[in-house]
Amino acid sequence: MELTVKKIKIDGDVVSLRCEDQQSSRVYRILLDDYLRQPLSAGDVVDQQTAERLDQQHTYCYCYRRCLRKLAASDHTEKEMRQVLSRMKELPAEDGERILNTLKQAGYLNDGNVAASQLYADQNKLLGRRKTLYNLTGRGIDRQTACQLIADVDEQEELRRGVLKAQKIWSRDPNRSYRQKLQHLRQQLAADGFEDIDGILQQLDLKMDEENEKANLQRDLAKAVTRYGKKYSGTQLRRQTVQYLLSRGYEYSMIQECYGQEGEEYEDQ
Repeated sequence: MELTVKKIKIDGDVVSLRCEDQQSSRVYRILLDDYLRQPLSAGDVVDQQTAERLDQQHTYCYCYRRCLRKLAASDHTEKEMRQVLSRMKELPAEDGERILNTLKQAGYLNDGNVAASQLYADQNKLLGRRKTLYNLTGRGIDRQTACQLIADVDEQEELRRGVLKAQKIWSRDPNRSYRQKLQHLRQQLAADGFEDIDGILQQLDLKMDEENEKANLQRDLAKAVTRYGKKYSGTQLRRQTVQYLLSRGYEYSMIQECYGQEGEEYEDQ
């Protein structure tokens, strides 16, 4: 049995068509532009061909508005929006392309704006240019555009951010040895995308706090003797303990001094 249009309601750019027969009713929500191309009036009969068209337009409207909500929440690149559309299995591929083109023409989808926003966000997070390049290309920004954008970053500003990031990293985890903290700092700066790591470190006054270093060594020494003492004793226990402490970044002379003062006492416990 054919449906009949009972009610038409326009809300912004969406038209709702309530269609009924004697047994059921259906509401189609389609974009105003689609409705105006082939308008219907109250009382019009919806045959099978028209119903199929309205079904497709209803799906298109639903998917299009989902994309708009995503873009309202945060910027997306064309690549990211293609991934969103690919998960909408009910949407034909040609309608997905139409949505992308519509979004680009309306200015809602602009890779250049996304790239600039990503650079700004990364700089606020104290990330280096290499990390930003990785983030940009990962989001689908073409490499040439990404490289040009980060090439314009001021060298002194990059160094300043690197120093601020290094200071934050250095202040964490005071229980590491000096060498271990320095190694961790280098690794983290590299992971955060900074290239001139030596230049950054030259701006810092990273001196060993001998009192803190000895306190950490004493703590790790006690742990090592307890751990290896379950399996070794005497010279072998000393050898295993020293190797462990060296792997933790402590200087050999400091280990020998600390072991001579406290190691044997731990062994006897």
